[in-house]
Amino acid sequence: MEELVHVRRNAILRAFIDALTRGGPGGTPRPIELHAHDPLRYIGDMLAWLHQTVASEREFLESLLSSEKRRPDRGQAKITFPKASPLRLVESEVSDAEIVNSLLDKNMEGTARPLKVPPPLLSKLWSQKGPFLGPESLVLQAILTTLFLVFMAVSC
Repeated sequence: MEELVHVRRNAILRAFIDALTRGGPGGTPRPIELHAHDPLRYIGDMLAWLHQTVASEREFLESLLSSEKRRPDRGQAKITFPKASPLRLVESEVSDAEIVNSLLDKNMEGTARPLKVPPPLLSKLWSQKGPFLGPESLVLQAILTTLFLVFMAVSC
């Protein structure tokens, strides 16, 4: 299992760095770094890429490790690992969904370092006037709203 986590973490990190610097295949979509001059677009594009990757990775882990049964109330899969699953060799209080979330956290943790906001972007947001006195405060508010919406979408 650790080998799978290591391989997936490296693959996701490489894909994220490629999205930041090279863009997609054939140049579409364009590299995220091209929008570094616009803080809201830059951060929004990075978070959109991460949101899409989290959803895909969660689906990958659930399909790899579980036998799914659809719940009629929400249309989501109820995750139950087969008895032969390597994750269920030891009895524990941890639910199957928590195991998937733990693996997802480990797979995505490599993206934390490139996700840090570059200093020129911060200096643009925190101008000499102060963060809450000018149009920079609207940009900061929009960024915080975007972060909140992505947090809500990923946590569901």
